[in-house]
Amino acid sequence: MATGGAGTSVAVTKLGAASRLLEAAIRSFLADEDPLATYVIVSASFRVMRDIGEQRGHDHLEDAFGLTAFYLGRDYLAGSLPEFARDDEQLAQLAELVGEAIRRGEIKSPDEVAVVLPATLKRQMWRDTNAPYNFLKHADLDPTQSLDLSSVNVRETLVQACRLFEVLLPQESNWTVRAFQFYYVRTSEVASGQPWMKPLFEASEGLEDVEIRELLLRLSDDHRHP
Repeated sequence: MATGGAGTSVAVTKLGAASRLLEAAIRSFLADEDPLATYVIVSASFRVMRDIGEQRGHDHLEDAFGLTAFYLGRDYLAGSLPEFARDDEQLAQLAELVGEAIRRGEIKSPDEVAVVLPATLKRQMWRDTNAPYNFLKHADLDPTQSLDLSSVNVRETLVQACRLFEVLLPQESNWTVRAFQFYYVRTSEVASGQPWMKPLFEASEGLEDVEIRELLLRLSDDHRHP
């Protein structure tokens, strides 16, 4: 990537580029910009991080399933299993299985939930996940096709990208990522257990949603990379 005057250049690594794209997508989300544009930016970041994760032996889908199973297990123990899990026999059984293991002390964190998914299932899941992004990357074979915008889930793609970012860069305290995480979980039980969120709770108390977005965007800009 070239910047500055003639003969001046700055190199960026794949992971560094993915990190900058993720930050840009979060700022776009907080500013309530065009969701389609935000989705393209975060999807590009997510794809690069996913490839790097796989090179390092990290299976994002299996880890995501393990994380979901852990919290479903906790919900089962608390008697507050979400409706979508209660209505799905397999998810309900998984929640009970993991919940009882948590009760016995055999599982204490999401990292201890081992999930192995069939390769064919993972390929299909990635195809489904990437379908909107692939549609937007080219038009050589399908110039007249259209995209159902309801299939573009910006928030969930950002959630997954932020989770993967933390796996690949666990020591980096990225304020832009934190801003999105706070916005996403500020009304949940998860937020109450995060000490770094306390100042954000205090600063955003009594504000409307749009004002919270503006606050987080300002904080992100204050801490953004040059």
